Amino acid sequence: MRRLEPLLLLLTACSTVDHSSVRSDYDEADKQQTVRLVAIAAPAPNGDEALGMLAAKITQRYANHHRDFVVKAARTGDALPEDRCEAPMQGVLEVAMTLDGGGDEVGVTADVKLVRCRDGEQVWSAGGSGSWPTTDPQISQVIAQYREELGDEVAPFVPAAFHLLRALLDTLPYPELVDDDLIMEKIELAD
Repeated sequence: MRRLEPLLLLLTACSTVDHSSVRSDYDEADKQQTVRLVAIAAPAPNGDEALGMLAAKITQRYANHHRDFVVKAARTGDALPEDRCEAPMQGVLEVAMTLDGGGDEVGVTADVKLVRCRDGEQVWSAGGSGSWPTTDPQISQVIAQYREELGDEVAPFVPAAFHLLRALLDTLPYPELVDDDLIMEKIELAD
């Protein structure tokens, strides 16, 4: 456990979660009703579609792997698409991110929110900023995965986007899957 302390301090020092909030009625209004989501990065960071997909996919995968959300898709664009709440979607994880830098370090600022589809109300939000080196041996497999999926140009931005989004998404509430169809969808996403 001692060996992790410097790494945890480094990660904490580099990321700043400036704010995070969850609706006070989350357990009654959303815990079981706002579960099937889409992750959308809009506008795409720096106007770059590949960076938009990076932000949306990190968000999608993190919410699927670390919470019981069923995030069916990752999308990006210049603006939030009008069809984002088409059935069967119950909510949208909206990501607004900017990335700045080059060379050895990238700065990142992001605001993420969960908006429910039935009435457009915000359920959860978090925002923050930080900066990270463009290489990170601790997440080399993550960098390689996104490089293969989205192209070489996203690789220097992966550490900053990944570390900040992870810190923000760690403040997401925990949903509860009670519907058998949602449970099966969740199992299928894990395959």
